[in-house]
Amino acid sequence: MLEERDRVNGELFFAGFDATADGLDYFSRLARLVEYNATVPELVRLYAVLSVEAADPAHPAHAYFVDRHAHIRRDIRDALEELHARGLVRPGTDIAGADSDLMALIDGLQVQWLLDPASVDMGARLRQRLSEMLLVEVP
Repeated sequence: MLEERDRVNGELFFAGFDATADGLDYFSRLARLVEYNATVPELVRLYAVLSVEAADPAHPAHAYFVDRHAHIRRDIRDALEELHARGLVRPGTDIAGADSDLMALIDGLQVQWLLDPASVDMGARLRQRLSEMLLVEVP
């Protein structure tokens, strides 16, 4: 089920896309995906529960989550490096480790949103954090 969710989301938001080609476009796609997640609360809930359970190396989904997080962190890192190369990262922004920071933000926002959807706008919070890192707005 998780792999099917990734396949569908990949088709909807990342089909044929390479994060190393245009970091701004990558973050725009990622923000739209985070916003889309607010329309599928049951999938977000399933993901949140399984991701915590899969922290146990004996869990059947452990490798899936390890691979998924590594892939997303790599894409975030590639996008930030591409933007840095174009001079679009705010001076003083430390992009080392920002991939893990942004993953933690997204995962944490999902849990907060599940607990209190009326008070958490996941897409807006991600865009705000990105605006603190970048010299351009994420469309």
